[in-house]
Amino acid sequence: MDNLEYGFLKILNLLSEKPTLEFLGRLLKQHQRYVPYENISKLIRKKEGHFTLPTFAEYLNDIKAFGYGGTCFTQNIYFNQLLQFLEFETTMLGHWNGDKLTHPSLVVQIENKNYFVDLGIMSSYVGPILLQPGKTDISTVGNQTYHLTAAEDKMSSNLQIFRHGKMIREHKNSFPSPTAEQLTQGVLDTFEKSEMFMTNLVAHKVFGDFSLGIWNSSFYRDQGETHEVTPLHDLSELIAAFEQLEMPKAQFHEALAILADANVKIF
Repeated sequence: MDNLEYGFLKILNLLSEKPTLEFLGRLLKQHQRYVPYENISKLIRKKEGHFTLPTFAEYLNDIKAFGYGGTCFTQNIYFNQLLQFLEFETTMLGHWNGDKLTHPSLVVQIENKNYFVDLGIMSSYVGPILLQPGKTDISTVGNQTYHLTAAEDKMSSNLQIFRHGKMIREHKNSFPSPTAEQLTQGVLDTFEKSEMFMTNLVAHKVFGDFSLGIWNSSFYRDQGETHEVTPLHDLSELIAAFEQLEMPKAQFHEALAILADANVKIF
């Protein structure tokens, strides 16, 4: 198992260090640079009849072979595993829709302070953000503004995401931690054919002070509060966009065929 965590660090171009806030920040930055948020791997996993989280080894192999990463469950669960290997103190929280776990996030404890971390929202707004009860961190990335309000327990939080002044998503990250069984069921639920990542094509990666992303037939760039969108008209333009994301080995044809079988056309 240790070899896998060291392999993950190699992907991130980092070595093992003491668990400090500065190191956590670099881990997040490198993760967003080399491990994209994407759902091609998820579409293909469903096509192959797998409705579970990939194993850690499969996850790392897909990063190396295809430039993949994953969506919220995969990204946060395996980043949490890496942090614990590096001796960070972490707690996983969950956002619930009734009794259905729809999103995991992390709290990292460093020097008696708690920090919000979440690699699962397809954004460069990932943390670490200090959780101070009653206080709201407000940040704008591209055309979206993030409001993160910490609860009195210094663990739970409420993340609201706004676009043009209208709230488009909300994650109420609550303690206690979801159980292994709840995480397994949460992953299974994400493969339902009506779920967002079964009916869209998405990818996102951060390159220093700007990020690039694909949402179906749109290719976008965020830098500061600037959000620029370029329409994609055909497969060749989609491939060129993935090359800019440094994902030339991504299985575009397979993903488009899977979506077409679900009556979803990108072009």
